Amino acid sequence: MMRNSITLAGRINHTRYNLRYPTLSRVISMIREGDMILYDSQCGQYTLAQAIDHIRKQPENEKQYWKTRLLPAVAYNGMFTETNSAGLVEYSSVTALDFDDIVTPAEMFHLRNRLVRTPCVLCVFVTPGGKGLKAVVAHDNADPGKHGDLYGQLLDKFNVVGRDVSCKDLARRNYLSHDPWIWTNPFPVPFHYVPSVKPQVTTVHSHDGRNVSGRSIVSIMNSVWKKKHPEYWEEGNRAGSIFRLSCLMCRWGVDESLALEYFIEGWESATMDGMEILGHVENAYKAEGGNFGTLKFEVY
Repeated sequence: MMRNSITLAGRINHTRYNLRYPTLSRVISMIREGDMILYDSQCGQYTLAQAIDHIRKQPENEKQYWKTRLLPAVAYNGMFTETNSAGLVEYSSVTALDFDDIVTPAEMFHLRNRLVRTPCVLCVFVTPGGKGLKAVVAHDNADPGKHGDLYGQLLDKFNVVGRDVSCKDLARRNYLSHDPWIWTNPFPVPFHYVPSVKPQVTTVHSHDGRNVSGRSIVSIMNSVWKKKHPEYWEEGNRAGSIFRLSCLMCRWGVDESLALEYFIEGWESATMDGMEILGHVENAYKAEGGNFGTLKFEVY
């Protein structure tokens, strides 16, 4: 498991380019050491540790901006040629769970102790903002098509307030953090996955019964929106439109990474950059996290 290759992107909104494939063991070393050299056009050269220190000193309402600007991102679920489910080339046997908005140091201490005593947990470390924990978990699921079900079972197993359901996205990326005290498990026991027996979510179909992929949904609706709702692109309407349409995409079962790619490539303007777009898309998918793939998409 430590030798499994995963995906490292230069920034969280880099979906196709500057992707690297370190082992999980190497990523853990990056988190522990914090000496990875990074570069920003305005900030110049800095280390991962310096970036995390800077982010944790910022007001809460500015931390997201700096994380997006300064930090690389990791897709723990496998190797991707582009960071969406269609770009998966090798599914890993690990996934990441976030436990956010921990209120007190005592709460973080007790949660960390609980996680390190769980056999399937490979490592535990503090997230970039300093108020959450991330646990990388080993599992034995071999079917990426069942990743959402696996993740749902893990959320049930780790029944903790503040868990992040948006990580069900197969291509979900996580900001790289720095934690010198990252805990690792020398003898992990993978979580045993047994597919849930439950009613199947209605498959996305066109009017003639053919399946419609997430990328096709985006392409179809882009044409519909441009024809019927050009006001979505007008200044003053963009932020609300991106959030509302991202909520729809989530309910239709479109990967968050595909939605992000669509909005960054087609909606960026002089008054709205990729980092602001990322924030609107992430907020929408968090708001609709429990409704992913529950709305039937029909094309007429």
